[in-house]
Amino acid sequence: MATLTLEVDPETANRARRVAEQQHTTLDALVEGYLEELARTDGLSRMDAVESLMRTLRAASRPMGGKPWKDRDELHER
Repeated sequence: MATLTLEVDPETANRARRVAEQQHTTLDALVEGYLEELARTDGLSRMDAVESLMRTLRAASRPMGGKPWKDRDELHER
């Protein structure tokens, strides 16, 4: 497990400790849980965004023109 050192103002640290105490946990556990959730949801957001983009591209894809061109020469023949 990695060790992190955070600097926050004393009032914020005291309020966070009180929240942790009310939740019957430690400040370290709260921070660890927050970071785990952040990492998990960030990965999911990216996957969701990619999947959404792929769905949009598939829905928007349409054949272009009436004839499928095989190579450049055929494309430029007149």
